[in-house]
Amino acid sequence: MVVPAAALFPTGEGSVAVQFVIPQNAPPGADQMIFQLDDNTDGNRIRFRNLAGGATIVAGTVIGGTPADAPSAGSMTAGVPVKALLTFSNAGRLAVLLNGGAVQSLNGLPGGLTWLRNFNNVAGSAGLFGEIGRQTALSQVIADGDMQPYLNAFGI
Repeated sequence: MVVPAAALFPTGEGSVAVQFVIPQNAPPGADQMIFQLDDNTDGNRIRFRNLAGGATIVAGTVIGGTPADAPSAGSMTAGVPVKALLTFSNAGRLAVLLNGGAVQSLNGLPGGLTWLRNFNNVAGSAGLFGEIGRQTALSQVIADGDMQPYLNAFGI
């Protein structure tokens, strides 16, 4: 699924809540993209993924081809539903919370993001072999202290 970002985030900032299930750890050498916001390239994007070769879930950016990741949001267990919330602000901050964990963040965001893309990257090299059970996009940034209460209400 690919959706125009401007329709979801008209001011260029917002939040994405997602409930997903991945039946296996990511294979060696290949990330599993849960979703990304991009400029129709993989050179400028915000990405939320299961890292290659394991169960680690991380959010990060790629700006001008240079990747940067926030600290790990935590790990998933194969076959068990997971809830997460990612926010990004016009102040250049990305924050992510994997349900029950700690908010992780990084500063510096790419500009010109035009698409919300689920299940893969633009190149088609990071396919998610799982499912997104529920996803919500909000045109507002959820504060760190409100992220876990939001996920509690989001449900599975």
